[in-house]
Amino acid sequence: MVFEAARHLFEPGFETVGQWVDEQKSSGREVTGASLNFHQYSSRWDAVLAGQEPNIFSLRHGGGALVDLGIYTVYAAVAWFGEPQAISYRAQLAPTGVDAAGVLLLIYPGFTAELSFSKNQVSRLPNEIRAGRSGLLLNAVQGIDRVKTVEGQTLFEADKPGAPLSQLMRYEALAFAELVAAQRQGNLTAQQRDHYRYLTQLSRIVNRICTEARHQAGIVFSGEIGSSEKR
Repeated sequence: MVFEAARHLFEPGFETVGQWVDEQKSSGREVTGASLNFHQYSSRWDAVLAGQEPNIFSLRHGGGALVDLGIYTVYAAVAWFGEPQAISYRAQLAPTGVDAAGVLLLIYPGFTAELSFSKNQVSRLPNEIRAGRSGLLLNAVQGIDRVKTVEGQTLFEADKPGAPLSQLMRYEALAFAELVAAQRQGNLTAQQRDHYRYLTQLSRIVNRICTEARHQAGIVFSGEIGSSEKR
């Protein structure tokens, strides 16, 4: 079994958002827009400004804001809304050739999800999902501590906000362990098989989006077709 470690998919706050989106659909209220953000000033950005090339900002090591932080927002959008019809990416390039920041638009039938992320600045932009008169507010797309409706109803609130990474990764580790154990014991249920297929397909869609987005911005990693550098 092969998994991509997208830990936020298994966090309780993340699942709460997914349930709310599904409820809107079942009630005939469609999502009309979304703004998802992940900005974090990298401890390696100062090195870039000093003329160095840390791995996370290197084409040779597959770095950049999209694949490091932005992928969290892409996973969230695809998990909640499905695969988009089209995408459009505008990137702010670092001196090393990767993206330091970017805005990725995912176009769906009837609405657009705006994904914003960076590794060279700090931001406190809110995260929200809009559904006509209704909507959802969340403090983040990963490590979600609070989920509230625009009407003020609290749908989720973490017992201990700001949980350490070890706690947040626990949900993912348990989910993976359950699937692997069932597979090894030969008693994988139909529901578990479907869940594994879902995770695999989700990973493929997300990585396809990220690759297309990078190429739209002219970001080609070393070794990729079209790269001027040899492996």
